Amino acid sequence: MNLEAVIVIGLFTLILGVVLYVPARYFIRRKLRKNPRYAKQRVTKVGLFVFGIMVVILMCGFSLQYLAPESWLGQLVTTAKGRLAYGLLVVAVFWSVEIFLSRKGIKIIEKEKTDDV
Repeated sequence: MNLEAVIVIGLFTLILGVVLYVPARYFIRRKLRKNPRYAKQRVTKVGLFVFGIMVVILMCGFSLQYLAPESWLGQLVTTAKGRLAYGLLVVAVFWSVEIFLSRKGIKIIEKEKTDDV
């Protein structure tokens, strides 16, 4: 395994995450101002954990194209259709996990606590 490739992929992922985070945050804040009913919700720690695990699995899968190109998953993600299929599969699995957790009573998103008395 090439350590330099892992560092470059990690830095690229970090930069891409920051670049995507800023417009997404602006977009969400703008939408919340238009519809304040949703402004009182927040993501729980469990929700952040589940989302973080999903992102790590996506990035690890996409990195296999360079880290283990001879593996089945590494060969799958070399094509655009394969990357799309892998991404959709991971999102579908974590969507199922979210539904499962909500049925068990574990909240992913909850109403924000207010100090109104």
